[in-house]
Amino acid sequence: MHSRSTFGEVDGDNSIVAIWGNLRPRKTTAKAPARRACSRAVFIASHMTDTAKTRIRLPDRDTGYLDALELRVPINRITLSEISAHFASLRPENRLHGLNYERCAELPFVIDRLRPLFGERLTYLDIGSGGESPLPTYLLRATQWEIHCIDKFDWVRSQETYAARVMGRSASDRFSVQVDDLLTADLPESTFDVITNISVIEHFPGSTDSEAMVRSARLLKPGGTYVLTTLMNDGFFKEHFVQHGVYGEEYRAAPVFYQRHYDVAALEQRLLAPSGLREVERVYFGDYGFQFFERVLQRRLPGPLKALRALYKWATPHFARRFLTYSDRPISRADMSTNTAAGVIVMLTKP
Repeated sequence: MHSRSTFGEVDGDNSIVAIWGNLRPRKTTAKAPARRACSRAVFIASHMTDTAKTRIRLPDRDTGYLDALELRVPINRITLSEISAHFASLRPENRLHGLNYERCAELPFVIDRLRPLFGERLTYLDIGSGGESPLPTYLLRATQWEIHCIDKFDWVRSQETYAARVMGRSASDRFSVQVDDLLTADLPESTFDVITNISVIEHFPGSTDSEAMVRSARLLKPGGTYVLTTLMNDGFFKEHFVQHGVYGEEYRAAPVFYQRHYDVAALEQRLLAPSGLREVERVYFGDYGFQFFERVLQRRLPGPLKALRALYKWATPHFARRFLTYSDRPISRADMSTNTAAGVIVMLTKP
């Protein structure tokens, strides 16, 4: 069994540890006693900086193998500050409720991965931009890309207002919005150099998530970059339904599909394999320690106390820096809430 991640490689015969390329790989062998494996684990942990936190499993009593190191890396604070400030500048109310908690993990990572391309003249598509995402207009200001947003709901028109606010009249030549269903939209194949699909795919009902991956992959140019993020709860794939209208679907006695939590198998079978794209990098994120998002930000407050949220919602990015981290392992919890901050980011390319 062999798996690859941003943080290094973990092979069935050797435990290899590497963090962002800053640590030399180390391994233990079956000949080494368990005590030596434990000492090595302690040594590695003691030499890790604040940029990595570890959870060390004890070596196997019989073989002496160091079973695993779970590596955790915090959010890039500089990039998070940049995208948070941009989000706050788009409209006054954004200063009061702050960037969405899970976006505080997704967007800095995505921006840092796309940054080497900022100097090129590229065509970019953001799928499911909605009325709040700051990513399209952030890229509009930071690059000379042609920016295109698509969403099936009219709220995406807000992106035009944001673009005008950020760039003025000069935005009209490089920024466009399309209110349309991705599955039926008239978009030519092999058009875009970069496509982002940020926490949208989990809202496609039935098998349309697979169809959306096939369709959007066709829009990417050969050699282009595709960024996918979605919710993740490994070992607990689940589709969530609600007893009310959501995302344009009206409640008519039968429960309405809301979203799904993927596990690793479903991610690969339903999304990655159908796309035909090649995986370049994968990283998981979430509250690996205290479940701040679910226990605090998502906690239901009695009517009179709901107003208290205003006292801390603006500080969401600060909380994210404290509790959200990236890891080479997905979160797996039987008691995960429907709304969660546990997810995965996958960087893909078209062969």
